[in-house]
Amino acid sequence: MHKSTIIAALAVATVSALSGCGATSAASSAPTATVTVTVTEMATPTEGDDSAETATTSSVPAVQTFKIGEKAKTSIGTFAVISNVKSQTIDDGSSMLYAQAFKAQICIDAGAEKTPVRQDMWRAADKDSGEYEPSTLSVFDELQPELPDGYDDADAIAPGTCVTGWVGFDVKPTVKLTAAVLHLTDGNQYRWPLA
Repeated sequence: MHKSTIIAALAVATVSALSGCGATSAASSAPTATVTVTVTEMATPTEGDDSAETATTSSVPAVQTFKIGEKAKTSIGTFAVISNVKSQTIDDGSSMLYAQAFKAQICIDAGAEKTPVRQDMWRAADKDSGEYEPSTLSVFDELQPELPDGYDDADAIAPGTCVTGWVGFDVKPTVKLTAAVLHLTDGNQYRWPLA
């Protein structure tokens, strides 16, 4: 139905309703209201019609899943988790220290720039989708070497080379870590389920 047809139909309905109220002087002095209804018709897109509106979707970060040892190819190189979770507990006499870790490998493509390595790109997820941030493993001798961590050239990976090391988390061994998760700056996520 077109806009003019709807307005005309409302006008007829309003006049009919008012005429059915009777012709008393009280009715003629009653306040009136004008109702305007606007209907906008959308064109149905047809193939090859550039003027029709098209739906847009928001950009949602991609989540890709890999098996332990499988490499995730990114714009700068490859990332992989190469071992399942390993845990270590140390009793230093005054307190218990806990760590769980997985071993990761980062390889920078030969044509890429020298790239800083940061452990904070990595997270460990539990069965409830909680994520843990990395912590130092310096006191845990079984979880060495650590994956390099830094933002300057000293810890940057040269093009065409790889680094391997443990990424650790201050998590008690009673917590079941279910996935290693890599968060890149482009918003994409890469997951490796842990056993």
